[in-house]
Amino acid sequence: DSYIKRYKGSYISALKPNSNYIVIASFYDSKELLTKNNELMMVGNITDGMNNIPVVIFPRDYTLIKPIIKFNKLFVIEGRTRYDDERKRLQFIINKANLIK
Repeated sequence: DSYIKRYKGSYISALKPNSNYIVIASFYDSKELLTKNNELMMVGNITDGMNNIPVVIFPRDYTLIKPIIKFNKLFVIEGRTRYDDERKRLQFIINKANLIK
């Protein structure tokens, strides 16, 4: 709760489609994929300890975020939600992540 207040973040359970958010969460269960243009991107999940949400990090942002990703560590994560029609669920498109020390 203190990190949520400090970073003006949102709980994963409160996320709505097509909005920008900051969440305090940790990465787990992720994998790298190659795009058609042979660029690395990541898909996986994040959790705030109570809820989780599928995530995508596209190549441009993944290049910057990849070196700092550590599993089971807390991050301030910025991104945008969207509804994945194919999988019938909300997902979080990450564009920035910073490790909480």
